[in-house]
Amino acid sequence: MEFEDVKNFEKIEDVPEEYRPYVQGVIENNKHLYGVIYFRNAEGKRKQKQYATGLKPRGNRKLAREITEQHLKDHWREYIFIPKMPKPESASSEKYYFLTEYERWIDLREKYETVVPNTIKTYRSFYKKHLKAFFSSNPELKNVNSSALLDFFNSRTSNDLKRKISKNTLSHFYTYLNTFFKEMIVRDKIKDNPLTKIEKPKAEDYEPPILSDSDVYQIISSFANTDIEIAVIIASQTGLRRSEILGLRWSAVDLESGKTKINHTVHIENNQIICIDRTKSKKGKRTIYLTKALREYLVEAKKQQDRRRELFGNCYNHKYDDYVCVDVDGTILNPDHVSKKFSKFMKKIGLSDVHLHLLRHYFASYCASRNIPPAKLQKWMGHEAFRTTYKYYIHLSEEEMEDVSESIDIPLKLNQDQINPATT
Repeated sequence: MEFEDVKNFEKIEDVPEEYRPYVQGVIENNKHLYGVIYFRNAEGKRKQKQYATGLKPRGNRKLAREITEQHLKDHWREYIFIPKMPKPESASSEKYYFLTEYERWIDLREKYETVVPNTIKTYRSFYKKHLKAFFSSNPELKNVNSSALLDFFNSRTSNDLKRKISKNTLSHFYTYLNTFFKEMIVRDKIKDNPLTKIEKPKAEDYEPPILSDSDVYQIISSFANTDIEIAVIIASQTGLRRSEILGLRWSAVDLESGKTKINHTVHIENNQIICIDRTKSKKGKRTIYLTKALREYLVEAKKQQDRRRELFGNCYNHKYDDYVCVDVDGTILNPDHVSKKFSKFMKKIGLSDVHLHLLRHYFASYCASRNIPPAKLQKWMGHEAFRTTYKYYIHLSEEEMEDVSESIDIPLKLNQDQINPATT
Protein backbone atom coordinates (compact mmCIF):
# COMPACT_ATOMS: atom_id res chain seq x y z
CA MET A 1 0.00 0.00 0.00
CA GLU A 2 1.26 3.48 -0.88
CA PHE A 3 1.02 6.39 1.54
CA GLU A 4 1.03 10.15 1.21
CA ASP A 5 4.44 11.77 1.77
CA VAL A 6 4.39 13.30 5.27
CA LYS A 7 6.63 16.08 3.94
CA ASN A 8 3.46 17.45 2.30
CA PHE A 9 2.33 18.60 5.75
CA GLU A 10 3.97 21.64 7.29
CA LYS A 11 2.29 21.24 10.68
CA ILE A 12 0.11 18.68 12.43
CA GLU A 13 -3.02 20.83 11.96
CA ASP A 14 -2.69 20.28 8.18
CA VAL A 15 -3.26 16.55 8.60
CA PRO A 16 -6.88 15.42 7.97
CA GLU A 17 -8.53 14.97 11.36
CA GLU A 18 -9.21 11.23 11.00
CA TYR A 19 -5.46 10.59 10.51
CA ARG A 20 -4.19 13.13 13.04
CA PRO A 21 -2.46 11.63 16.13
CA TYR A 22 -3.37 12.99 19.55
CA VAL A 23 -2.58 12.52 23.24
CA GLN A 24 -5.38 10.59 24.92
CA GLY A 25 -4.13 10.80 28.48
CA VAL A 26 -1.64 9.49 31.02
CA ILE A 27 -1.50 6.06 32.64
CA GLU A 28 0.56 4.50 35.42
CA ASN A 29 2.68 1.47 34.58
CA ASN A 30 5.37 -0.10 36.78
CA LYS A 31 5.29 2.89 39.14
CA HIS A 32 6.01 5.35 36.32
CA LEU A 33 3.82 7.59 34.18
CA TYR A 34 3.35 6.99 30.46
CA GLY A 35 1.63 9.26 27.98
CA VAL A 36 -0.89 7.53 25.70
CA ILE A 37 -0.72 8.56 22.02
CA TYR A 38 -3.49 7.46 19.67
CA PHE A 39 -2.84 7.24 15.94
CA ARG A 40 -4.00 5.34 12.84
CA ASN A 41 -1.52 2.67 11.71
CA ALA A 42 -0.60 1.48 8.22
CA GLU A 43 -3.63 -0.84 8.18
CA GLY A 44 -5.93 2.07 8.92
CA LYS A 45 -6.71 0.86 12.44
CA ARG A 46 -6.64 2.98 15.59
CA LYS A 47 -3.65 2.10 17.77
CA GLN A 48 -2.11 3.49 20.92
CA LYS A 49 1.52 3.91 21.94
CA GLN A 50 2.78 4.46 25.45
CA TYR A 51 5.47 7.12 25.70
CA ALA A 52 7.75 6.86 28.75
CA THR A 53 7.96 10.20 30.58
CA GLY A 54 10.35 8.97 33.30
CA LEU A 55 8.16 10.56 35.99
CA LYS A 56 6.84 9.04 39.22
CA PRO A 57 3.03 9.13 39.59
CA ARG A 58 2.56 11.36 42.60
CA GLY A 59 1.74 14.93 41.59
CA ASN A 60 3.21 14.58 38.11
CA ARG A 61 0.25 13.70 35.86
CA LYS A 62 -0.13 17.18 34.42
CA LEU A 63 3.60 17.43 33.74
CA ALA A 64 3.60 13.95 32.19
CA ARG A 65 0.88 14.99 29.77
CA GLU A 66 2.80 18.16 28.84
CA ILE A 67 5.93 16.10 28.16
CA THR A 68 3.95 13.68 25.97
CA GLU A 69 2.33 16.54 24.06
CA GLN A 70 5.76 18.09 23.46
CA HIS A 71 7.05 14.74 22.20
CA LEU A 72 4.13 14.49 19.78
CA LYS A 73 4.66 18.10 18.69
CA ASP A 74 8.28 17.26 17.82
CA HIS A 75 7.72 13.82 16.28
CA TRP A 76 4.15 13.86 14.92
CA ARG A 77 5.21 12.79 11.41
CA GLU A 78 6.24 9.38 12.82
CA TYR A 79 2.59 8.64 13.61
CA ILE A 80 1.01 9.48 10.25
CA PHE A 81 -0.07 6.94 7.62
CA ILE A 82 -2.46 8.31 5.00
CA PRO A 83 -3.23 5.91 2.12
CA LYS A 84 -2.98 7.41 -1.33
CA MET A 85 -6.29 7.95 -3.10
CA PRO A 86 -6.62 5.72 -6.22
CA LYS A 87 -6.18 7.67 -9.42
CA PRO A 88 -9.32 8.00 -11.56
CA GLU A 89 -9.36 5.84 -14.67
CA SER A 90 -9.27 8.52 -17.31
CA ALA A 91 -7.10 9.57 -20.23
CA SER A 92 -5.77 12.54 -18.29
CA SER A 93 -4.67 12.01 -14.72
CA GLU A 94 -4.83 15.79 -14.22
CA LYS A 95 -8.60 15.94 -14.49
CA TYR A 96 -10.62 15.32 -11.34
CA TYR A 97 -14.40 15.51 -11.31
CA PHE A 98 -16.31 16.74 -8.31
CA LEU A 99 -18.98 14.06 -7.89
CA THR A 100 -16.58 11.28 -8.80
CA GLU A 101 -14.04 12.41 -6.24
CA TYR A 102 -16.65 12.98 -3.55
CA GLU A 103 -18.06 9.49 -3.96
CA ARG A 104 -14.54 8.03 -3.98
CA TRP A 105 -13.82 9.99 -0.80
CA ILE A 106 -16.83 8.38 0.89
CA ASP A 107 -15.79 4.92 -0.32
CA LEU A 108 -12.29 5.38 1.07
CA ARG A 109 -13.62 6.48 4.47
CA GLU A 110 -15.86 3.44 4.53
CA LYS A 111 -13.05 1.10 3.48
CA TYR A 112 -10.67 2.27 6.19
CA GLU A 113 -13.46 2.70 8.76
CA THR A 114 -12.48 6.25 9.64
CA VAL A 115 -16.10 6.94 10.65
CA VAL A 116 -18.98 4.78 11.89
CA PRO A 117 -21.54 3.30 9.42
CA ASN A 118 -24.23 5.81 10.39
CA THR A 119 -21.93 8.65 9.33
CA ILE A 120 -21.24 6.93 6.00
CA LYS A 121 -24.98 6.60 5.54
CA THR A 122 -25.38 10.34 6.16
CA TYR A 123 -22.59 11.17 3.70
CA ARG A 124 -24.23 9.06 0.97
CA SER A 125 -27.64 10.58 1.61
CA PHE A 126 -26.19 14.08 1.32
CA TYR A 127 -24.41 13.09 -1.91
CA LYS A 128 -27.45 11.51 -3.59
CA LYS A 129 -30.15 13.92 -2.47
CA HIS A 130 -28.26 17.20 -2.68
CA LEU A 131 -24.86 17.25 -4.37
CA LYS A 132 -25.85 15.00 -7.25
CA ALA A 133 -29.10 16.87 -7.75
CA PHE A 134 -27.46 20.29 -7.93
CA PHE A 135 -24.14 19.43 -9.62
CA SER A 136 -25.72 16.99 -12.07
CA SER A 137 -23.15 17.79 -14.81
CA ASN A 138 -20.32 16.52 -12.57
CA PRO A 139 -18.02 19.53 -13.12
CA GLU A 140 -14.27 19.39 -12.80
CA LEU A 141 -13.20 19.69 -9.20
CA LYS A 142 -11.15 22.82 -9.88
CA ASN A 143 -14.23 24.53 -11.34
CA VAL A 144 -16.31 24.13 -8.17
CA ASN A 145 -15.65 27.62 -6.84
CA SER A 146 -17.10 29.66 -3.98
CA SER A 147 -19.76 31.15 -6.25
CA ALA A 148 -21.04 27.71 -7.27
CA LEU A 149 -21.08 26.54 -3.66
CA LEU A 150 -22.90 29.67 -2.52
CA ASP A 151 -25.56 28.97 -5.17
CA PHE A 152 -25.75 25.42 -3.85
CA PHE A 153 -26.36 26.51 -0.25
CA ASN A 154 -28.95 29.07 -1.35
CA SER A 155 -30.76 26.45 -3.42
CA ARG A 156 -31.17 24.21 -0.37
CA THR A 157 -33.34 26.82 1.34
CA SER A 158 -35.41 27.60 -1.74
CA ASN A 159 -39.20 27.49 -1.54
CA ASP A 160 -39.11 25.28 -4.64
CA LEU A 161 -37.85 22.37 -2.58
CA LYS A 162 -40.43 19.93 -1.24
CA ARG A 163 -38.74 20.21 2.13
CA LYS A 164 -36.63 23.23 3.04
CA ILE A 165 -33.34 22.50 4.73
CA SER A 166 -32.83 23.91 8.24
CA LYS A 167 -29.84 26.03 9.19
CA ASN A 168 -28.62 23.20 11.39
CA THR A 169 -28.58 20.81 8.44
CA LEU A 170 -26.90 23.41 6.23
CA SER A 171 -24.20 23.72 8.88
CA HIS A 172 -23.65 19.96 8.64
CA PHE A 173 -23.48 20.19 4.83
CA TYR A 174 -20.78 22.83 5.16
CA THR A 175 -18.77 20.59 7.49
CA TYR A 176 -18.98 17.61 5.08
CA LEU A 177 -17.76 19.68 2.15
CA ASN A 178 -15.08 21.45 4.15
CA THR A 179 -13.59 18.14 5.27
CA PHE A 180 -13.69 16.86 1.69
CA PHE A 181 -12.00 19.92 0.17
CA LYS A 182 -9.27 19.92 2.83
CA GLU A 183 -8.40 16.34 1.94
CA MET A 184 -8.40 17.18 -1.78
CA ILE A 185 -5.78 19.84 -1.05
CA VAL A 186 -3.65 17.30 0.82
CA ARG A 187 -3.93 14.96 -2.16
CA ASP A 188 -2.84 17.75 -4.56
CA LYS A 189 -6.11 17.68 -6.50
CA ILE A 190 -6.92 21.33 -5.81
CA LYS A 191 -4.83 24.22 -4.55
CA ASP A 192 -7.37 26.14 -2.47
CA ASN A 193 -10.48 25.39 -0.43
CA PRO A 194 -13.40 27.24 -2.11
CA LEU A 195 -15.31 27.25 1.15
CA THR A 196 -12.89 29.63 2.86
CA LYS A 197 -14.70 32.58 1.25
CA ILE A 198 -18.10 31.39 2.49
CA GLU A 199 -19.20 31.85 6.08
CA LYS A 200 -20.39 28.67 7.71
CA PRO A 201 -24.19 28.71 8.20
CA LYS A 202 -24.90 29.28 11.86
CA ALA A 203 -26.83 26.46 13.47
CA GLU A 204 -29.95 27.51 15.32
CA ASP A 205 -30.17 26.86 19.02
CA TYR A 206 -31.97 23.55 19.33
CA GLU A 207 -34.65 23.52 22.00
CA PRO A 208 -36.01 19.98 22.22
CA PRO A 209 -39.23 19.20 24.06
CA ILE A 210 -38.55 19.03 27.78
CA LEU A 211 -39.61 15.72 29.28
CA SER A 212 -40.75 15.58 32.89
CA ASP A 213 -40.36 12.58 35.20
CA SER A 214 -44.07 11.84 34.72
CA ASP A 215 -43.63 11.96 30.92
CA VAL A 216 -40.86 9.40 31.13
CA TYR A 217 -42.91 7.16 33.41
CA GLN A 218 -45.77 7.36 30.89
CA ILE A 219 -43.39 6.52 28.05
CA ILE A 220 -41.93 3.51 29.88
CA SER A 221 -45.39 2.25 30.82
CA SER A 222 -46.66 2.52 27.24
CA PHE A 223 -44.01 0.07 26.05
CA ALA A 224 -44.65 -2.59 28.72
CA ASN A 225 -44.76 -6.08 27.16
CA THR A 226 -43.59 -4.91 23.73
CA ASP A 227 -40.54 -6.07 21.83
CA ILE A 228 -38.71 -2.75 22.30
CA GLU A 229 -39.56 -2.30 25.99
CA ILE A 230 -36.05 -3.30 27.02
CA ALA A 231 -34.46 -0.73 24.68
CA VAL A 232 -36.73 2.07 25.93
CA ILE A 233 -36.01 1.28 29.58
CA ILE A 234 -32.25 1.18 29.01
CA ALA A 235 -32.46 4.51 27.15
CA SER A 236 -34.30 6.21 30.00
CA GLN A 237 -32.04 4.78 32.70
CA THR A 238 -28.65 5.34 31.03
CA GLY A 239 -28.94 8.04 28.36
CA LEU A 240 -27.09 5.82 25.89
CA ARG A 241 -27.33 6.32 22.14
CA ARG A 242 -29.55 3.93 20.15
CA SER A 243 -26.53 2.21 18.59
CA GLU A 244 -24.98 1.72 22.04
CA ILE A 245 -28.18 0.35 23.57
CA LEU A 246 -28.63 -2.24 20.83
CA GLY A 247 -24.92 -3.05 21.00
CA LEU A 248 -25.02 -3.94 24.70
CA ARG A 249 -23.85 -7.51 25.33
CA TRP A 250 -24.29 -9.61 28.43
CA SER A 251 -20.53 -10.24 28.48
CA ALA A 252 -20.00 -6.48 28.93
CA VAL A 253 -22.53 -6.14 31.78
CA ASP A 254 -21.79 -7.10 35.37
CA LEU A 255 -25.27 -7.49 36.86
CA GLU A 256 -23.84 -7.65 40.38
CA SER A 257 -21.94 -4.35 40.43
CA GLY A 258 -23.65 -2.72 37.47
CA LYS A 259 -20.30 -2.08 35.78
CA THR A 260 -20.96 -1.94 32.04
CA LYS A 261 -18.54 -1.46 29.16
CA ILE A 262 -19.76 0.58 26.19
CA ASN A 263 -17.54 -0.64 23.36
CA HIS A 264 -19.83 -2.15 20.74
CA THR A 265 -22.57 -0.67 18.54
CA VAL A 266 -25.31 -1.81 16.15
CA HIS A 267 -26.22 0.07 12.97
CA ILE A 268 -28.44 -0.34 9.91
CA GLU A 269 -27.03 0.21 6.42
CA ASN A 270 -28.68 -0.77 3.13
CA ASN A 271 -31.26 -2.72 5.15
CA GLN A 272 -28.46 -4.78 6.67
CA ILE A 273 -27.72 -4.87 10.41
CA ILE A 274 -24.06 -4.15 11.16
CA CYS A 275 -22.46 -4.95 14.53
CA ILE A 276 -19.06 -3.38 15.15
CA ASP A 277 -16.57 -2.95 18.01
CA ARG A 278 -16.65 0.83 17.62
CA THR A 279 -18.52 3.76 19.07
CA LYS A 280 -19.50 7.11 17.58
CA SER A 281 -16.32 8.83 18.75
CA LYS A 282 -13.07 8.02 20.48
CA LYS A 283 -14.57 9.05 23.81
CA GLY A 284 -17.58 6.82 23.16
CA LYS A 285 -15.75 3.79 24.52
CA ARG A 286 -16.28 4.06 28.24
CA THR A 287 -17.45 2.32 31.40
CA ILE A 288 -20.68 3.23 33.20
CA TYR A 289 -22.54 1.77 36.18
CA LEU A 290 -26.17 0.71 35.88
CA THR A 291 -28.72 1.71 38.50
CA LYS A 292 -30.07 -0.85 40.94
CA ALA A 293 -33.55 -0.68 39.34
CA LEU A 294 -32.11 -1.36 35.88
CA ARG A 295 -29.92 -4.21 37.14
CA GLU A 296 -32.95 -5.90 38.68
CA TYR A 297 -34.89 -5.47 35.46
CA LEU A 298 -32.06 -6.93 33.35
CA VAL A 299 -31.68 -9.94 35.65
CA GLU A 300 -35.31 -10.86 34.93
CA ALA A 301 -34.93 -10.06 31.22
CA LYS A 302 -31.94 -12.40 30.98
CA LYS A 303 -33.87 -15.20 32.69
CA GLN A 304 -36.68 -14.65 30.19
CA GLN A 305 -34.23 -14.91 27.29
CA ASP A 306 -32.85 -18.17 28.71
CA ARG A 307 -36.37 -19.61 28.96
CA ARG A 308 -37.16 -18.64 25.38
CA ARG A 309 -33.91 -20.16 24.16
CA GLU A 310 -34.99 -23.51 25.62
CA LEU A 311 -38.58 -23.12 24.40
CA PHE A 312 -37.68 -22.28 20.78
CA GLY A 313 -34.94 -24.90 20.52
CA ASN A 314 -33.51 -25.08 16.99
CA CYS A 315 -35.78 -22.22 15.89
CA TYR A 316 -34.00 -19.79 18.18
CA ASN A 317 -31.47 -17.43 16.58
CA HIS A 318 -28.25 -18.15 18.48
CA LYS A 319 -26.22 -15.65 16.46
CA TYR A 320 -27.12 -12.94 18.96
CA ASP A 321 -27.01 -14.96 22.20
CA ASP A 322 -24.71 -12.40 23.85
CA TYR A 323 -26.89 -9.39 22.99
CA VAL A 324 -29.20 -7.78 25.54
CA CYS A 325 -31.79 -6.33 23.13
CA VAL A 326 -33.22 -9.20 21.10
CA ASP A 327 -36.66 -10.21 19.89
CA VAL A 328 -38.61 -13.20 21.20
CA ASP A 329 -36.78 -15.60 18.81
CA GLY A 330 -33.33 -14.23 19.62
CA THR A 331 -33.01 -11.92 16.59
CA ILE A 332 -31.34 -8.63 17.39
CA LEU A 333 -33.64 -5.60 17.36
CA ASN A 334 -33.51 -3.62 14.11
CA PRO A 335 -32.42 -0.01 14.83
CA ASP A 336 -34.92 1.50 12.37
CA HIS A 337 -37.73 -0.64 13.79
CA VAL A 338 -36.97 0.60 17.30
CA SER A 339 -37.09 4.27 16.27
CA LYS A 340 -40.20 3.94 14.10
CA LYS A 341 -42.14 1.99 16.69
CA PHE A 342 -41.15 4.47 19.40
CA SER A 343 -42.41 7.41 17.32
CA LYS A 344 -45.63 5.55 16.48
CA PHE A 345 -46.38 4.92 20.15
CA MET A 346 -45.56 8.53 21.04
CA LYS A 347 -48.27 9.76 18.66
CA LYS A 348 -50.76 7.45 20.38
CA ILE A 349 -50.11 8.98 23.81
CA GLY A 350 -50.05 12.58 22.60
CA LEU A 351 -46.27 13.10 22.50
CA SER A 352 -45.88 13.24 18.73
CA ASP A 353 -42.83 15.52 18.87
CA VAL A 354 -40.89 13.10 21.09
CA HIS A 355 -38.39 10.70 19.51
CA LEU A 356 -36.13 8.08 21.09
CA HIS A 357 -33.03 10.30 21.27
CA LEU A 358 -34.90 12.73 23.54
CA LEU A 359 -34.57 10.18 26.34
CA ARG A 360 -30.83 10.85 26.10
CA HIS A 361 -31.48 14.59 26.46
CA TYR A 362 -33.78 13.90 29.40
CA PHE A 363 -31.16 11.77 31.11
CA ALA A 364 -28.47 14.45 30.75
CA SER A 365 -30.81 17.16 32.06
CA TYR A 366 -31.87 14.94 34.95
CA CYS A 367 -28.25 14.35 35.98
CA ALA A 368 -27.30 18.02 35.61
CA SER A 369 -30.25 19.07 37.77
CA ARG A 370 -28.89 16.83 40.52
CA ASN A 371 -25.53 18.59 40.43
CA ILE A 372 -23.52 15.76 38.91
CA PRO A 373 -20.18 17.37 37.94
CA PRO A 374 -19.95 18.23 34.21
CA ALA A 375 -16.74 16.22 33.74
CA LYS A 376 -18.34 13.07 35.13
CA LEU A 377 -21.49 13.55 33.11
CA GLN A 378 -19.52 14.19 29.92
CA LYS A 379 -17.56 10.99 30.38
CA TRP A 380 -20.73 9.05 31.13
CA MET A 381 -22.43 10.37 27.99
CA GLY A 382 -19.38 9.79 25.79
CA HIS A 383 -19.43 13.36 24.48
CA GLU A 384 -16.63 15.09 22.59
CA ALA A 385 -17.77 18.53 23.82
CA PHE A 386 -16.24 20.57 26.68
CA ARG A 387 -12.78 19.61 25.43
CA THR A 388 -10.97 22.24 27.44
CA THR A 389 -12.72 21.28 30.67
CA TYR A 390 -12.45 17.60 29.96
CA LYS A 391 -8.70 17.85 29.42
CA TYR A 392 -8.25 18.33 33.17
CA TYR A 393 -10.62 15.55 34.21
CA ILE A 394 -9.63 12.65 31.98
CA HIS A 395 -8.25 10.63 34.89
CA LEU A 396 -11.55 9.92 36.60
CA SER A 397 -11.46 6.56 38.29
CA GLU A 398 -14.09 3.87 37.90
CA GLU A 399 -15.08 4.46 41.53
CA GLU A 400 -15.86 8.09 40.68
CA MET A 401 -17.91 6.96 37.69
CA GLU A 402 -19.88 4.69 40.04
CA ASP A 403 -20.99 7.83 41.92
CA VAL A 404 -23.04 8.80 38.86
CA SER A 405 -25.24 5.69 39.05
CA GLU A 406 -25.76 6.20 42.78
CA SER A 407 -27.15 9.68 42.07
CA ILE A 408 -29.72 8.38 39.55
CA ASP A 409 -33.23 7.57 40.68
CA ILE A 410 -35.30 7.75 37.48
CA PRO A 411 -38.75 6.23 38.06
CA LEU A 412 -39.20 2.73 36.65
CA LYS A 413 -41.99 1.14 38.71
CA LEU A 414 -42.75 -1.85 36.47
CA ASN A 415 -44.80 -4.62 37.98
CA GLN A 416 -43.37 -8.12 37.92
CA ASP A 417 -45.77 -9.19 35.16
CA GLN A 418 -44.46 -6.33 33.00
CA ILE A 419 -40.87 -7.57 33.04
CA ASN A 420 -41.58 -10.02 30.22
CA PRO A 421 -40.98 -8.32 26.86
CA ALA A 422 -43.38 -9.76 24.31
CA THR A 423 -43.68 -9.45 20.53
CA THR A 424 -46.31 -6.69 20.38
